[in-house]
Amino acid sequence: MKEKGQINLPKTAANVEEKLVPLKATPVKSPRWAGSQGTPDYLGDGKYGEIVYQSPIKTSAGDVHFSNRDTAYPTKAGDVFPNYFSNIRYEDMADGKTRKILETQSDLFQKGNIEREISEQVKDLKVKYEGNDIWSVIDKKENVLQEFGGKKPEGGYYGANEARKQAERFIAQQTESKNKIVNLQPYSSNDPLAHLRTFREEVKRAAKDGKDTLLIPSGETAMKIEGLGQINRWLSFPNARPLQIENMKVGMEIAQPQQVGVGKWIITDVLGDGKFKAVQKRIVDSLDPKAWNYIDDITTGGKKVVIARNAQTGERLTYNSLKEAKADIDIPWQKKLEPGDTETFDISGKIDTQHFVYKLNEEAIPREARKMGLIVEGKGSVDSKGNIIPGSGLEGKGDWWFIRIPKERAKFPVEAFGVTPLLLTEQENE
Repeated sequence: MKEKGQINLPKTAANVEEKLVPLKATPVKSPRWAGSQGTPDYLGDGKYGEIVYQSPIKTSAGDVHFSNRDTAYPTKAGDVFPNYFSNIRYEDMADGKTRKILETQSDLFQKGNIEREISEQVKDLKVKYEGNDIWSVIDKKENVLQEFGGKKPEGGYYGANEARKQAERFIAQQTESKNKIVNLQPYSSNDPLAHLRTFREEVKRAAKDGKDTLLIPSGETAMKIEGLGQINRWLSFPNARPLQIENMKVGMEIAQPQQVGVGKWIITDVLGDGKFKAVQKRIVDSLDPKAWNYIDDITTGGKKVVIARNAQTGERLTYNSLKEAKADIDIPWQKKLEPGDTETFDISGKIDTQHFVYKLNEEAIPREARKMGLIVEGKGSVDSKGNIIPGSGLEGKGDWWFIRIPKERAKFPVEAFGVTPLLLTEQENE
């Protein structure tokens, strides 16, 4: 709930707790982001890993960072997350008792994404008779999403009435899926709600795994881990030279030094003062009209159609004619980008203390930990006497909040939030 431009988490949390969605921690079998942005500078000698939290509700947000079609980071079998809620990147330190949380992220709850998930579940779907006892489900552009009827597996044919009922049942299932996603919407009132829920899950997971300490990056360290405010973190192409503020321009192809061969980006907006927006090149390639092939086909009902297939993603769309297909697809990729496709970066060398990532790690998570009754020690890699903590692996690797985890936490139920008021200014999380 908003109060004078701010969001009161306790009031919103009351609504969330009524519909607290169960989450399951799913390990990523092929962790892919250890070399991303500023992460390598903050890894020690421990074991790196990634966890995706999934709910019982299907979403498409897992494709943002864990797409099974991502050729730059091929996944292992089953390493996809259709029920994505959030994800974390972590390192289990060499002492066996400490877990370092490098990043707490939720692509589903970045600004506008959950609303888009809801709207895209059902887009004016309706049934249409195709002839020969065949019924189809079409969208508002009359693209055929699925046909029903024809030959039965056990022999014989479906009648027209039975085929129509199947089509109507399909739409009902899509509607039900949409209604389930609405259960996630309370979190969309403010990005930190999902992140703080994820932190609480991480506290319990750490306790179950026998950890007694969680390390959370300070605001400044978190920004550097994500490549925000870092100078010369990017190379520009075709010459692979360090990206300079004065030479930055829209359309420029860039990459982080450790990902030149696998993960290039394209600048979409130059925001000034070293800040810019960029989109992964693989997304641009999938949106390029040249990525589509066209095939003439005939539906089960005998109707002539054109099938458009994307060679990059495998997506298939059905059109009534080649002209209709090209009118829909031959659009510049820049106009096809969704709000969640681009990310914001900063090479100014300055730390934006109002940025979502900074405030989440510098203020919100430590405050949430205290509300949970956990001991939050001063950030840093030193003890109360100023001595480097032996074996911490943090020497020269940023500042961290030390959050102590009692082993009893493994048996505690996960609650939505504490009861102490927490007000954060609403900001875009990109």
